[in-house]
Amino acid sequence: MLILCNQEEAFFELTGSNEQAMAVGQKGALPGREPATVVKTRRLLNRWSLFAVIVLSAGAIVLFVSNAIAVNKLVERIDDRQSVLEKLQRENDRLRAESIHLQSPDRVSAFARDKLGMVQAASAPRKLK
Repeated sequence: MLILCNQEEAFFELTGSNEQAMAVGQKGALPGREPATVVKTRRLLNRWSLFAVIVLSAGAIVLFVSNAIAVNKLVERIDDRQSVLEKLQRENDRLRAESIHLQSPDRVSAFARDKLGMVQAASAPRKLK
């Protein structure tokens, strides 16, 4: 039975020589384990990856919210313009009705008779050659 104190001794015991342990290039590295620099690099990459995901998510949220605000403003503008359009259509209908009333033959003949003193002709006018 073999009891070891640290990883360097374990590696030395497994390989049988200290030169082979130094050839691996890492103090205390065991077979099947990654060197400490690789582990640190991965941790750093994981941190940057997490940071990038958070930044991209925040950017997507900002874009989504600004898009929603822009759409709401457009809906408000459409509603305002729709109400103005309805008001103008009502005014247009009122003016058409007034125009039809003012152009009616009964009104025109009554205005000509009462205000202008005109009289109805007994016969239709003839065309001269």
